[in-house]
This record gives sequence, C-alpha cells and structure tokens, in this order.
Amino acid sequence: MIRRFAAVLLLAASVSSAAVAQAPAPDAARVQAATDLVATLDMRAQMRRSMAASLEDIRSGAAIGRAIEANPAFRMVRAQNPAKYDEVLRRVGTMQATVTERVMIEMEPEVVQAAVDSYARHFTAKELKSLASFYRTDLGKRLRDELPAVLADSAQVTQTKVMPRMEQAMTAIVGQVNAEFQTLTPPPAKP
Repeated sequence: MIRRFAAVLLLAASVSSAAVAQAPAPDAARVQAATDLVATLDMRAQMRRSMAASLEDIRSGAAIGRAIEANPAFRMVRAQNPAKYDEVLRRVGTMQATVTERVMIEMEPEVVQAAVDSYARHFTAKELKSLASFYRTDLGKRLRDELPAVLADSAQVTQTKVMPRMEQAMTAIVGQVNAEFQTLTPPPAKP
C-alpha cells in the first residue's frame, strides 16, 4: 500500500516537474542575478557542510539503523547480539556513505545549476539583486550560516514527531485507499 502511495506521489511529482520543464526560460539578466545570488549564498560550501554531516550519520550506521528499527525481525536480531548488529550497521553505513559521497560530488554542479534556474524562474532580476545585497550584509550572512541549523531543527521534529503520526494516519486509511485503487482494475472476466 505504501509503495502504491509512493508511486502516486512520484507520478504527481513528475507531472509537476514536466510543468516546470515547459516553463519559458528566464532571460539572461535573471539568470545572471540568480547566479550571483547562489554564489553569495555560497551554495557549494553549504551543500558540502550538509553533505559532511549526512555522511557522518550514514557512515556511523545510524541512518540505516533508523530506517530499519521499526522492523521486528531486526529488533530481535539486535537484542540477540547488539555488538555484532552495530558492527554490521557501521560496515553497511560505510558502504552507503562511500556511494552517497561519490554521487553527491558528481551531481553537485547539476544541483547548483538547478538552484540558479529555480531562483531565475521564481524571482525577477531586481528581486534577485536585492536578495544578494541582503545576503552580503552581516544579518544576511548570519541567516545564511544559521539557516541549515534552523532547518535541521525542523527536520528533527518532522522525523521524530510528524512522520510517526503520518505513518499512523496512513495506516488508518489503508483499507479505503486499497478500495479506491481496486476501482482502477477491471473485475476478473467471468468464464
């Protein structure tokens, strides 16, 4: 059921992405102003700091541990041999971190360009120049530097409080959702 729900979300996201792809390209002034803003925000350094923190979490095995902790079979295995379980999680985490780091480094230019393109689509050149000017001020620099921590705090609440409630709410409607999906498939042919 959750996989079906995820597929629906992916479909909706792809439709949304297609709409963005069809939007007219912003003019050169907007692109230049967006490029300046992204440079002022020091997006590459921000991404690298974020990546370092994520990689540390992944490498330690904590990320995979959180992902599988709800599975009763894994909880039972961990209870039987916690030291070995943690050791395996660290080895798996190291493998995941190595692959993740390689992909993130490889994709960095594309992500930065996507940010430039998005800013250029959503803001005028004048607005982008104003934003860049603000981010060059002491307060703007402080906001730029503190924003990842603020967002991490919010993400932590989302992870620990919102997601469990969301999973509980989704579980409560599984029957209704499955019934709706059943209406998409024709009834079996009668012999």
